[in-house]
Amino acid sequence: MHRWISNHFYDFKKRRWWWDVDPYLFWSVILLLSLGLVMVLSASMTTALMSFSDGSFNFQPSELAKLSLILYMSNTLVTHPHRAQDFVYGVIPFLLVLGLMGVLVLMEPDMGTALFLGIMTFVMLFLGGRRVSHLLLPAIAAIPVLIFLIYSGHNAYWQDRIESFIDPWKEPLGKGFQIIQSLIAIGTGGILGRGLGESRQKFFYLPDRHTDFIFAIIGEELGIVGTIGVVILFGIILWRGWTIACRCGDEFQSIFALGLTLNIVLQALINMCAVLRIVPVTGITLPFVSYGNSSVLISLVEVGLLFNIAQHQKVTQNG
Repeated sequence: MHRWISNHFYDFKKRRWWWDVDPYLFWSVILLLSLGLVMVLSASMTTALMSFSDGSFNFQPSELAKLSLILYMSNTLVTHPHRAQDFVYGVIPFLLVLGLMGVLVLMEPDMGTALFLGIMTFVMLFLGGRRVSHLLLPAIAAIPVLIFLIYSGHNAYWQDRIESFIDPWKEPLGKGFQIIQSLIAIGTGGILGRGLGESRQKFFYLPDRHTDFIFAIIGEELGIVGTIGVVILFGIILWRGWTIACRCGDEFQSIFALGLTLNIVLQALINMCAVLRIVPVTGITLPFVSYGNSSVLISLVEVGLLFNIAQHQKVTQNG
């Protein structure tokens, strides 16, 4: 009997490869998913009571675009390392790809994701060894283009976002309503929060409470302790993803792992900063936590790829 139990326990441990590979990463993602499930239920109960219907699966191609860009750039940066110091062949081709993807995303329309694709492109180019001076030139040139796109007359929604970010109290019941209600939610949460399920702002005061502004509801119900806990979990994901990337013997896997990690962490950082009025609202959701089928799906795929890289790395080292 003892031998039978030992053998089956050994087989069970072999199947739990994720535990041996990186338990910190695994449990951080599980905790964020669990928190997201509970908080989305809490934040969206008012909407559910009013509509009496379920949100159907709606896949956003822009989420897949983020992963595709990281995969393409990781492969190309490694395949052509000799172009690293060449602006024409080492930077411009990636900008052309970014431009094409950006136009397609803007047609959704989704300017927030288009901007994020631009950020990820420059981050990946930097990780790939491109000169900072080569990256500053197109970044500076992109500023007037961005201003034109926002104030060309076709993006009134983004104009409102910029104006509400600068002075939300100018129109507290209009353009500034959302960010003011977000700050109220965070502020009234205090240290320990009102308690799970006790949010007041979710009762049709705070728009997008279960998507873009779920972090504000976390602050209101769980307080500073809850928000710091979320930051710590994303910090662990950054730590473990960076560690996996640095231990890789394969250059492609290393850059790809860094790209996947930064894609998750930067989205979280931008979302939390927008909720706290540090940056304008971009429409970027909080990975694993915000409601959004395609966002959660792609984020889980990215974590799965990180686990695959870590597992391959461990097998190579043991072999």
